[in-house]
Amino acid sequence: MSESSEFLRYKRRWGMLAVIATLNACNALFWLSFAPVAPTAARYYDVSTTWIDMMSIVFMIFYIPAGFISSYVLDKHGLRRSIIIGALLNGIGGWFRFFGDLSPDPHVKFGIAFFGQCLAAAGQPFLLNAPAKLATSWFPASQRAAANMLASVSNPIGAALALFFSPQIVTVWHAGLYGMRVMVMSFAIVGGVLGFLSLLIQDRPPSAPSKAAEQELEGFVDGLKKVIVYKYYVLLVITFGIGLGIFNTLTTILAQVLTAQRYTEDDAGWMGALVIGVGLVGAIISAIITDKWHRYNEMVKVIFTLALGATIFFSIVARPDQTGAVATSLALFGLSGFGILPAALELAVELTYPVSEGTSAGFMWMSGQIFGIILTFVCGAMKNPETKDMTNALWLLTASGVLMAVLSYFQYGDYKR
Repeated sequence: MSESSEFLRYKRRWGMLAVIATLNACNALFWLSFAPVAPTAARYYDVSTTWIDMMSIVFMIFYIPAGFISSYVLDKHGLRRSIIIGALLNGIGGWFRFFGDLSPDPHVKFGIAFFGQCLAAAGQPFLLNAPAKLATSWFPASQRAAANMLASVSNPIGAALALFFSPQIVTVWHAGLYGMRVMVMSFAIVGGVLGFLSLLIQDRPPSAPSKAAEQELEGFVDGLKKVIVYKYYVLLVITFGIGLGIFNTLTTILAQVLTAQRYTEDDAGWMGALVIGVGLVGAIISAIITDKWHRYNEMVKVIFTLALGATIFFSIVARPDQTGAVATSLALFGLSGFGILPAALELAVELTYPVSEGTSAGFMWMSGQIFGIILTFVCGAMKNPETKDMTNALWLLTASGVLMAVLSYFQYGDYKR
C-alpha cells in the first residue's frame, strides 16, 4: 500500500506552511533592513558603520542562547507555542525600532532601535527552527523536503526584500534621512500585522501523514546527548555552519563591499535581491531532486563545491565597472548556495532520527550564526580604513569556502527515517 493511500493529507498544511514562511520572511526583513543602507543609517543615528553592522550581527549573537530555548519549547510545547513566541518578539521588536525615532537625540534613537532589533533577533530561532518540525508533522514523505525548503528559504527571501526595499525607500522614494523613518515605520506595521497570523498555527493534524510522524521522538535533553556524539552529524553542522556563515557575512557587508568599488547603495540592493531570487530557483531544483531520489550525502557534496566556485568568481570580479560580471557571480552564488538548504536540513533529520527535528535543525542554524559572527567581525577588521576596500575580506570568505567544500567530501552516514 502506498503512503498516499495509507495516510491522510490535510489541505490546511499548505496554509500552515504559508504562515510560517511569511513570518520567517518578516523576521529576515528586520534582520537586514539596515545593512543595504549602512552609510545612510550611520548618519541618521550618528554612529559608525560598525554599529550598523551590529544591527545585523545581533541576530547571529542572539540565535545562540535563544536557539537552545526555542529547541526546548518546540520539542516540549509544540509548533504553535514556538511560532506565537517568535511572532510576538518579532512584532514588538519592530515597533521598538520605530518608537526610537520619536526621540530627537540620535543616540537615544539608536539605543531604542537597537533594543527592538535584539527582541526581533531573540524571536528568530522560534521561527527558523520550525520548518523541519512542520514538514514531518504535517507533510507526507514525498513532500517533506519541498515543505522544509519553502518554509526555510522564506528567511532569505525576506532578506532579499530588505536588500531591495530598504534602499528604494531610503534613497529613491524618500530622498534624504527622512526615508529612514519611513522605512522603519513601514516595516513595523508589516511585522505587527503579520504577527496575528501565528494564531492560525496548529501543532499537528488529526492523524499522522506518514510513519515518521507516528513515531515518538526523543526529548530535548536525550536528543542533545545523542547528536553531539554522532560524528557525521557534527561534521554536517560544521560544514553547513561555514556555508551559512559565508552567506550571512556577505549579505551583511555587501553594500560596503560594493560602495567601496564605486557602486551605489541601490546597486547593492538589487544585486543582493538577485542573490535571493535566483537562489530560490536553486532551492526548488534541489528540493525536487532530494524528494525524488533522497541522495542527501551526494547532493551536499555537489552543491557545496558549486557554492565555492561562485564565491571565488565574485571575489575576482568585485571591481569597479564590472556590473554584469558582479551580478552574474552573485546570481550563481545564490543558485548554488540556496540549494544547500533542503538537502542539508533533510540530511540532518535523517542522520539523527528519532531525535526531534527542532533539535537537529536548530543546531544547524546555530552553527551558521556562530560562523557568521566570527566571519563578519574579522571581515570588518580587514577593511582598509582609508579606501574602505574589502577585497581581503572577500578572500577570507573564499578560504572559508574551500574549507567548507573539503569537509563536505567526508560527509557520509546512514539514513534513519
